[in-house]
Amino acid sequence: MARPNPLRIIGGEKALAARIAYEREQRGMSYEGLASRMTAIGCPIQASAIFKIEKSNPPRHISVDELIALSRVFELELDDLVQPMADTAGKRLLELLNTLQGVQDERSRLDAEYKTTLDGVQQFIDDWPDTVTSLSMVSGQSVAEIVKVAKSDIVKAAKSKVANQTGTKADAEMDARQKRSSARENKRKAES
Repeated sequence: MARPNPLRIIGGEKALAARIAYEREQRGMSYEGLASRMTAIGCPIQASAIFKIEKSNPPRHISVDELIALSRVFELELDDLVQPMADTAGKRLLELLNTLQGVQDERSRLDAEYKTTLDGVQQFIDDWPDTVTSLSMVSGQSVAEIVKVAKSDIVKAAKSKVANQTGTKADAEMDARQKRSSARENKRKAES
């Protein structure tokens, strides 16, 4: 009579099963898709075997060949593949936070560049009104209309930022600034 295998308490196979499920799902692969990719690189496996690895309790055992094939399909080092999910999730969160910070920095830079460019256009309009009048249409819109829309975008962005920081008092101040800006724009149009 065969002796039953002793119960394992390390939990590495469950952690690996969770990691395989995570990596497969992150890549949008079905069980069949992962099985076909593993088969294509020389490690034939059925989709049902992958299901058993991920869902059975205890998980189906993984051979060394299967582990190597999984690391190749997922394009991960073996060491990375066998790391606990908590380590993987923490690492992924840090990557996302770094990306978010980079995007925020780029957005701030672009917002500043946008405002500087708009200020330059406004200065040009103020300094050379006859030239602006002669260039009455750009991209199907008048120059004044393009500037008005751009200013409106800046005002909306500033209102949103200020509202998040200080609330309704700042909203009232921004509304007053916007009304003054619109009045100046209407006066300029009437004079043209």
